Amino acid sequence: MQAEAKIIKGPHEDVKSYLEAIDQLRRNIRFFNNKKGFKNDDGIAIRANNLIAEAISKLEEEFKRLLSSYRFVFIFLMLLIFYISTKSSFSCIN
Repeated sequence: MQAEAKIIKGPHEDVKSYLEAIDQLRRNIRFFNNKKGFKNDDGIAIRANNLIAEAISKLEEEFKRLLSSYRFVFIFLMLLIFYISTKSSFSCIN
């Protein structure tokens, strides 16, 4: 399964294809859930649901990594916005 390989690899290299793999996996789960002869306790369904859980966990990890990586940029931008807004409000007084 191509989606499985992308999910196991993680989102850090190519988030777009990672999200596409999750969508493909979700479509596959829906497809099999709509089949009358398919049981949810089959190994395929269990593996697919475990992959979805793993995918969500990896997305959370990547989000945390990005937040910590860009934390200083975010702080700098917030300080810059604060500086610009206070400067412009003081210039209205003069």
